[in-house]
Amino acid sequence: MLETGWKRCQDTDLPTNATHLAGMLGYAYALVGRVGDGLPLLELAVREAESTSRHFHSQSVIWLGEAHLAAGRADAPLRCGEDGLRLASDRHERGNEAYALRLLGAVAARERADGAGEDYLVRALALAEELGMRPLAAHCRRGLAAIR
Repeated sequence: MLETGWKRCQDTDLPTNATHLAGMLGYAYALVGRVGDGLPLLELAVREAESTSRHFHSQSVIWLGEAHLAAGRADAPLRCGEDGLRLASDRHERGNEAYALRLLGAVAARERADGAGEDYLVRALALAEELGMRPLAAHCRRGLAAIR
C-alpha cells in the first residue's frame, strides 16, 4: 500500500502527502531489513519536510536515525536522535519526543556497555506510558532489560 501511495504521489502534485509517504515507506523498508532502499526515501522526506513544511519533520528525522542505527552507522543515529528530540520538543510533539528518547537510548546502549542509555530509555518509557503508547513502552522495556 505504501509503495502504491508513493507512486501515486509522484505522479500527482501532493507534496505533503509525498513527504509523509516517502518517510513511511523508507521506515518500513528499514524495519524489514531493506535499509539501502529506505535511507534515500527517508533522506528525501527529511529534506522535503525541512524545506516545505513542518509536518512530519521530527518524525522523519527520528525514522532516519532508526534506519542509520539499523545500518550500523556510527554518528548519524545520534545526530538524528538529538535533532529529532530538539524538533519534537520545540514543537510540543510529546509522542515524537518519546520516540527520539528511545532512539537515543538505543544508540547509547549500542555504543557503550556500561548501562549507558538507561536514562533515555526510562524517560522514553515514562512518556510512552503517560501518552498510552504501549508498543513504544514495550520497546523501551525490552531495551532496558537488555542493558540491565
